[in-house]
Amino acid sequence: MRKKILILCADDFGLSPGINNGILELLRKRRLSAVSCMAISNNLRDYKEELLSHSVYADIGLHLVLTSLPRLGPNTSIAQNGQFGNLNNLVKKSLTLRLSRTDLATEIKCQINRFFDVFNKPPDFIDGHHHVHQLPVVRDVLLDVISEGGYEKVPYLRVTHDRLLNILCRNVAVTRACFIGSLGAAFKHRAVRKGFEVNNGFSGIYDFSDVIPYADLFKKFITGIKSGAMVMCHPGYNDEELRRVDILTQQRKNELDFFSGPLFLELLEDQNIELGRFFKT
Repeated sequence: MRKKILILCADDFGLSPGINNGILELLRKRRLSAVSCMAISNNLRDYKEELLSHSVYADIGLHLVLTSLPRLGPNTSIAQNGQFGNLNNLVKKSLTLRLSRTDLATEIKCQINRFFDVFNKPPDFIDGHHHVHQLPVVRDVLLDVISEGGYEKVPYLRVTHDRLLNILCRNVAVTRACFIGSLGAAFKHRAVRKGFEVNNGFSGIYDFSDVIPYADLFKKFITGIKSGAMVMCHPGYNDEELRRVDILTQQRKNELDFFSGPLFLELLEDQNIELGRFFKT
């Protein structure tokens, strides 16, 4: 039986050295097939050569940042004093349509251009830190910016949409998964209508606690997936810089340990799954 292709995507590359080193370890073992990079990071260029060396079997994408971290573009209504506001404020402004399309376009273009400047190519895909790329207003501006980019190879887009039945069967963070999935459904509809390619299903959402062993969660994440689906993950080492900027710390190490070990490969084999890049599905 032909194996199903899973896109396993590690988020937040560039957020801290510990995250970067953990993700690179997994890439060397071929335990990932996509990495989402923060263009706002000052250290991204230091990892350019190694990341590109893995790009034969792993997509290298842009992790669009619009919350709680330093902005890349000029100070605007979405980034004051060099810093983005928090996620709650961004969500409220997006849902009430009070986000400036001009300011969003300026920042999005800056982050895409920085990615191109570092890697000498556009991102293979684009997603968002805290899934901000799918929010109302943000999603439409992002689609317009990419459409106007004139790319020879247009980035694919990560959507968090999955069938409600799949979410209910997993029974993991159901309310959260449904909300994020609803944003993904609206984004997917717009993206596909404009001719963009998107992943075929999505999972990996949980409450980031360690109440349930991550191995048990991952087994749920991959049960019943279709070929071309994406699972989001957040592996990395817990270091001082990470603790300074993010509350998700120890669970990253738990994920790193799982993906480094033999049980991960056993679960893939049991479900007739292999890792693969998006455009090779």
